[in-house]
Amino acid sequence: NSDDDENSKSDFYGIGLGWRQEVSERLRWSFEAGPRYFYSEEDRINGQNQKETDDDSSIGYFLNAELRYKTSELTNVQFRAQRSVEGCGGGGATQRNRFRVGANYRFRPRWVASVTSGFTLNQDPNDDDDQRDRNFFTVSPRVTYELTQDWSVWSSYRFRTDDEKGANRADSNGFFVGVTYAAPQWTFAH
Repeated sequence: NSDDDENSKSDFYGIGLGWRQEVSERLRWSFEAGPRYFYSEEDRINGQNQKETDDDSSIGYFLNAELRYKTSELTNVQFRAQRSVEGCGGGGATQRNRFRVGANYRFRPRWVASVTSGFTLNQDPNDDDDQRDRNFFTVSPRVTYELTQDWSVWSSYRFRTDDEKGANRADSNGFFVGVTYAAPQWTFAH
């Protein structure tokens, strides 16, 4: 089969309601959740040169939750949990459950060190194909230098392990550098 013989599409619909609150000068939390619907369709030509259509749909919910706590003037910690459904390369859907913890420490006026650790579980949203289940575990330390209030440069390292059902474990390492620009926030007053 050539790529011209295949056509796939996927649609995601969801509506969410959320809340963000600064509980105190040190504690901030946010939460968003709602129902979601995912539909995917793939047309392909089979071995007998006939067109076949595979479709997949799932109903569920999505979730984003975050908690940030400033332990001191120089340090803060955060926890984040997410649940979402996203399209994958084959035209189907992947449900992702992510959990992430991290900490930042300002060790000089313009220097920040941080470390983030996370776990991601990818699975079929209909739970009917456990061969697509994959677990990722990631650890990533990072150092940032703030050039100005809006501009910073950073460098990070990432170690990730990938456990796929029915396959061997794969580890990967990555080094990254970047430049970040933080655009000014816009506020609308009434």
